[in-house]
Amino acid sequence: MGREGERLTVAGVMARLLFRPAGRFRLWLLLMSLVTLCLSGALLLGAALEDAACRGGLRLGAELLVMPQEGESLPPESPLLGVTSSRSLLPEGIEAALSSLPGIVSAVPRYLSETAADACCESGELLLVGFDPSRDQELLSWQPPGEGGESGAILAGWKLLKAPGATILLHGHPFRLGGRLEQSGNRRFDAAVFIPLEGLRNMERSSRQEGATPFAVVWGRPSLILLRLAATVSPAMISRTLEERFPGIRVIPAPLSVRGERQRLERLAGSGAALPFLAWPLALAVTALLLGLFWRERRRNLGLMIALGWGRGMIFLLAGIEALLFSIFSLVIGTAGAWGLLRLLAADLGAAVGVPLLPGAVATALPGMLLIWPFFAGGVVVEGLLIVYFLLRQEPAELLGAPCG
Repeated sequence: MGREGERLTVAGVMARLLFRPAGRFRLWLLLMSLVTLCLSGALLLGAALEDAACRGGLRLGAELLVMPQEGESLPPESPLLGVTSSRSLLPEGIEAALSSLPGIVSAVPRYLSETAADACCESGELLLVGFDPSRDQELLSWQPPGEGGESGAILAGWKLLKAPGATILLHGHPFRLGGRLEQSGNRRFDAAVFIPLEGLRNMERSSRQEGATPFAVVWGRPSLILLRLAATVSPAMISRTLEERFPGIRVIPAPLSVRGERQRLERLAGSGAALPFLAWPLALAVTALLLGLFWRERRRNLGLMIALGWGRGMIFLLAGIEALLFSIFSLVIGTAGAWGLLRLLAADLGAAVGVPLLPGAVATALPGMLLIWPFFAGGVVVEGLLIVYFLLRQEPAELLGAPCG
């Protein structure tokens, strides 16, 4: 009897409680992993939906495109992307004037220029688009998820076959390619090079060097301006108002369906953000139920430990360690399973909700998922300790009289 008692060390009791019998351990781990798979899936899907919907809303483009009255006619998709060939400029001061009008949320300028297929630019004929990285979120939304452009680096359309990090010489100025944008389906957009305004100024200075092809920007007179409007403003009404107030401009509204689609995507993004708040309490509730059933079957073990002289503090320590280990094991298995499933079903899920889950959106959400692990594991530990606490309020005889676990 003494030798048997010697074997009941802290480590021995914990191993017996946790791993024996092996069938119960595997069943418990499977059930917990299913819970964490659902929780991780909801959190990853919510983050992916929110990311895809927000990017999709930006990619719909501006609601109004302001361009010179004598500018070239635009193909139907250009009002959304705001990229076209225009050899005329907007009136001076138009950007500031538009920004100050009520109902206009933002006025984002773009400076367009076309390079000739000659020695000035090693890539031949290109559409150069000067943009403001701090404001032009529509353009930056075309970066692949998880990628951020380097400060001062240029961006290239999908058709420019240059690897990120390559150097491109434009009008005597070397630029570092920060990244390539995703394919849009718009020929002009996919073949353009997008240069931050500061880079445009540097290129202008470099073009004055001997042997370089001259390049000049008429600052304050962009080629076009993208307008975002307040939800209460009618695009058709403000278009007429702007054309009457500012001679020399033409205002092109996006199709009416754009505003409705953007509102739908905003609602979808809100639903994605709400998923974690719904999944979190539900996962903890199911986990508490499983823990309750698990410990109810093992009441005799608790009674045995009390009979052997174990203090409540030591019992709580063992119960907390056990709950922590189970939560960590199940989180690893469940999160890996959820990530794999969402990667596999991304296309079908995107079709079901009406917005594509952009490539890499799920992977982008994964690091954020890792941050919540400690909170879920902590919740499981607290639940386990509370359940053990209420069980220990029973008399040892009641616990020992329970069926052996």
